[in-house]
Amino acid sequence: MTSQTHTRTAVRGDGATRAARERDVGYQANRLARLLRRGLSHELEDLGFTGPQAAVLLVLAGADGPRTMSWAAERLGMDRPTFSGVSRRLERDGWIESCPHPSDGRSRVLGLTAKAAESLPALRLASSRVSAAALGALDASDQLLFIDLLARVSDALERGDDAGEAHL
Repeated sequence: MTSQTHTRTAVRGDGATRAARERDVGYQANRLARLLRRGLSHELEDLGFTGPQAAVLLVLAGADGPRTMSWAAERLGMDRPTFSGVSRRLERDGWIESCPHPSDGRSRVLGLTAKAAESLPALRLASSRVSAAALGALDASDQLLFIDLLARVSDALERGDDAGEAHL
């Protein structure tokens, strides 16, 4: 098969190509992530937050006290410039506060404001609604199994198990 024929087949979306794509873990993971982001964005829109803003607030809420920007960015898988922009907007709007790290003058420590703490139940409810919609096609035992399998695959990739040399 020439590359030109292969391209036409892939673009045409014949049954074999579609079936292969439907069984591809990367395709399905990306599709699920995209649909979850879309659903969460819709839920958060009414609350006045973006997905990244809600993620920062929720990760800080889960911490036992104020945390450094580096700690929070790493937990969320955000690069420093992106995290910095999101946290600046949250601080500007009164959702988080930052201060210099007590022992490391190069770092800043972030914490939630009372205003943010009051918004956490609504953020958690929005997230729960999206999760419930996503899992609604599964019975309770399949929901637990699905979540467990997702966690196991993600954990294995983070550790590098059976993933060659790459640590994603």
